Parts: sequence; C-alpha cells; structure tokens
Amino acid sequence: MPRFYFDVHEGSRFAPDPEGMEFPDLRAAEHQAAMAAAGLAHDLLPQQEAPVVAIAVRTEPGQRLLTLRVALEVDREPTAMPHSRA
Repeated sequence: MPRFYFDVHEGSRFAPDPEGMEFPDLRAAEHQAAMAAAGLAHDLLPQQEAPVVAIAVRTEPGQRLLTLRVALEVDREPTAMPHSRA
C-alpha cells in the first residue's frame, strides 16, 4: 500500500509530516486530508476569526500530489447589531 504524507499549513505555521500513513490510493488519502483540514479549521474558529488551513499531500520521495485548502470567511454587516434584551 502506498504511503502518503500530510504537511499542514495553518496561517504562517507549517508542520511537515515525518511519518505518513498508508492508504490504498490517492482518493482515500485526499478524503483523509479533507477530514483533517475541516477538523483543524473547526478547532481554530474560536481562536481566529477566519481560519485558513491547507494540507499538502505528498509521496515518500517528497512529490506533492495535491493541496487541499479549507477557508472560513465571516462577513459581518456593520449595521447588523444584535439587540440585547434587558
């Protein structure tokens, strides 16, 4: 089974994957990258207003196969202030 490596980019932070994981094919590795990126973005939401997470999937020799990005944008209307109830 081929081994895939998942290098994570969270804003300016970079975390290369030294171990990798085995998957039957690239489609399965892409699915894992999507799930991991979505989870990371979810975890970052309380800390950052608009998190962007990218995971680069590569092979053992270091050849990048794909990059998956998850971005969350929050567009707040300046006039839309919630009313507080006293």
